[in-house]
Amino acid sequence: MKRLFAVGMFSLLLLSNPVLSHADCNRLLSGSWSASIHDLAKLRFDLDQKRAAGIDDAVRRALEDEYQKKIAEIVRTTPELEPTLQAEISAEIGKIQGETVTRETEVVRQREDEAREIEENRREMSFFDGLKESRAWHLQSELPDGSLLVTGGKDVSGVPLSSIERVDLKKKASVMIGSFLDLRTDYAHTVLPDGRLLVSGGLFRDTRPLTSVEIIDPIRKTVEKFGDLKNHRFNHHQVLLPDGRVLILPGTGDYLTRVEIVDVKQGTIQPFGGLKFPVKDATTALLSDGRVMIVGKHERSKSLFVEVFDPATHSSQYLGKIAGIHPRATISIQPDGTILACGGVDGSTAFSDVFVWNPFQKILKKIGDLSEPKYDMIPSRLPDGRVFLSGGADSMAHTVTRLEVVDLAQGTVDPVGDLPEPMWLYSQTALSNGTVVITGGYGNDGQKRSVILIQVGRR
Repeated sequence: MKRLFAVGMFSLLLLSNPVLSHADCNRLLSGSWSASIHDLAKLRFDLDQKRAAGIDDAVRRALEDEYQKKIAEIVRTTPELEPTLQAEISAEIGKIQGETVTRETEVVRQREDEAREIEENRREMSFFDGLKESRAWHLQSELPDGSLLVTGGKDVSGVPLSSIERVDLKKKASVMIGSFLDLRTDYAHTVLPDGRLLVSGGLFRDTRPLTSVEIIDPIRKTVEKFGDLKNHRFNHHQVLLPDGRVLILPGTGDYLTRVEIVDVKQGTIQPFGGLKFPVKDATTALLSDGRVMIVGKHERSKSLFVEVFDPATHSSQYLGKIAGIHPRATISIQPDGTILACGGVDGSTAFSDVFVWNPFQKILKKIGDLSEPKYDMIPSRLPDGRVFLSGGADSMAHTVTRLEVVDLAQGTVDPVGDLPEPMWLYSQTALSNGTVVITGGYGNDGQKRSVILIQVGRR
């Protein structure tokens, strides 16, 4: 009865108002057929889009049947409505088309803005085959004159390399300095204040742990033995202290808590009790107060813990575990002791979260997201305090190329371009002028001799 009454009222309205307004049509449609001009127009618009795209599937046919049934029911009941209805539907389709174009324009604009942002953040990138030997798994450090000292690693067959070369980044040329006295991998090295390089420990020919310490002089092109550590070490860390001494931190080997201090001026190597707990897979950094922070894993734990070693008192302070970050997050320690944790992976799920952990206050703060979920990136701290990230892998374990910069002061994460190709097992250093240099590693065409210079610039 309600439906018949609505139809009757509609017929009376038609007799008195031959041309119905948009509102009248909507009111009568919604009251009588539970429909609206916009619903019908949207349905027809979707059909027109599918026809234009040449789509003729079950979904399109079902939509067309639905549309025709709605129109047929309305026209059958009140044929006088058809001219006004079709005109109103056409007008509404025009509005929908305008809204669609606006949305599409907005999407295009957003994509253009993102591309422009990347381009604005992208810095000049240059390449040259600067290494004398292709290598991966190697180490490198900036020398006081701005050149780069590249040491060791492995060749394309996985055979350890003993060669040492100095790369002049301005002339884009390299010269051989010499070779290790003990052929070693998994060693640690540090540039001394006078420009020489101190190398310690590692595995002899990739098998036997070493204690030997060597000093490389890139100016005189000499390699000399300095002495021996008290304990075998490999996969360990060295930190240059403010007074010029070198702190040797645990890695894999004997006495995983013991530290040693090498004093080149005095010609001594002294062991100390060191850390509270054994550590592996560590990240280390000198803090602004002269202490050294160590972030790593316990021997039987997947959780990361934090300790701070004081070289002045030879004592260590345990600061507990890091809570809330993802497994295999990329870690970067800042001079004030805050810890940047980027991405990570758990099983086959990678993450994009960027966290900052304050180990003194036990506060975790999320400051943003990476451009994509990934893990195992290589971090380098830039002179202005930002952290440059390269490489890594996604949830499918595919190597990624996107380069990003995290600004802790501003709380931002920005893409700054891409590597020229997927690369892995390369060495990366942030130079004192803000340039990031990447050497060697592997790419699409195998092991590389390339040197990549990325002008990240200052904040």
